[in-house]
Formats: sequence, C-alpha cells, structure tokens
Amino acid sequence: MTVGFQAFTDTGLYQIDGQTPNLQCTQSMAAVSSQQAVNIGNTAQGPYYVTKWVSTFTFGGTTPIYAIATDGGVGATVWDHQLSSGIHTVRVITDSQVMVRFFVFDQVPPASSNFGLQVFDANGKLIADSSRAFFRVLDVVHDEYLSGTGWVVGGFPSYGPFSRSYGGRPVLIACPYGCHTWMDYSGGSDVGLTMFQVSGDTVSWYQHNWASPTPNWAGFRETFHCHFMVIDGTGLL
Repeated sequence: MTVGFQAFTDTGLYQIDGQTPNLQCTQSMAAVSSQQAVNIGNTAQGPYYVTKWVSTFTFGGTTPIYAIATDGGVGATVWDHQLSSGIHTVRVITDSQVMVRFFVFDQVPPASSNFGLQVFDANGKLIADSSRAFFRVLDVVHDEYLSGTGWVVGGFPSYGPFSRSYGGRPVLIACPYGCHTWMDYSGGSDVGLTMFQVSGDTVSWYQHNWASPTPNWAGFRETFHCHFMVIDGTGLL
C-alpha cells in the first residue's frame, strides 16, 4: 500500500495493514466439563453412545474463530462444531473434569468506551482496536502418525506425546483437528482422540485411547493426521 497505517509484529509480519479486518478477542468463556453421553457413531442397533467429560460453548459472530486452553494442563480436544441460524455450538472433550477456557476471535465491533488506538479502513469500517487481544498465530502444526495418504493394513500406529515451546509466551490451541478413531474391545466400543495440552508456553499433543489398541489395523492413513494452530495468549491467560 502507498498510503495509510501499517503495524508489524516483532518478527516483521503485518499485524495491521490499514485495509484488512483483524480478528481480535470478542468473547471469553469458561465452563467446567461434566459427564455427558456422546454419540461416537452408529451400529446395526442404532446410534452408539459413550460417556465423556464435556464442556459446551455457544456463541455468535461475523467470521468467528476460536481457541481453547484448560487449567492444570489437562488434555482437551474439540469434539464437534455445529452452526444453526447464525449460532455456533462447540463441544470440547477433556481427559478429566477441568475448567475449560474458550476464546472467540472475530472482527471487532465499534468500541464505545475503550481507550487506545483504533484503525479504520477507507470506508470507515473498524479493522483494529488496540484494547482487544489480536489473533496472533505463532505456529501451524501438521502431524502424521501414519505418513502419506491412502489405504493401509498394518499394526496400530504409535504416537506421542509431542511438545513444542514458544519462548515464554502463554499460548492457546486454535482450530484443533485431531484424530478420531473408533475402537472395539471385548465389552463394547469407544474412541481414540488426539488430545491437546497447554501449560504456560508449551503445547503438547498425544492420542488418548479409551480402549486397548488392536494388534492389527486397516484404514486410511489420513485417519491419523492431525493439525492445529498455536496462538499468542498474552493478556488472555
């Protein structure tokens, strides 16, 4: 751009370019997970339910994106995300009962009483408000427990835990897409899920199997691919 306001991160990347709406924290919520029945799939007899620790969050927005963390570094993952009449509902499964912290980032509404810098585009639309935390991506992680694509027959894959640290900054997990695996055992069926932990500046991820893995496994390699974003939680945690 030849005229206008620009702002950069400490790594030299654009944070504000004077034209593009920024995603900033518009809502923060917290809920303790509770035992709930979750439909993990269908059998010949109909829907099959198992009991898990679940927190549910409901929110609206223009173009929302969300991030999560839990107290005490307990593992968590997004189970599902539903949209109905402009209202989003996200369910988060946790390893044990814990407080789940949920942050919604969206285009910011005009502030009426906040202090600080505001930036508007050429049409007068607010695109940045310094009083709200920015959605600042620190890392994008793609992990393949089974590398490549396509059908495979072999042993149940080994995995995790894995971790990365981010130089002392508190972090959040955004857009987690974990592995979801149906698992059978002698007493019934359950799931294996990629769980994500946040502890200060460190993110960890691993597979939590609620049943013992079978010695042999057949399926698509993509079943064991996961990805997520790590964002800066400064001012939020």
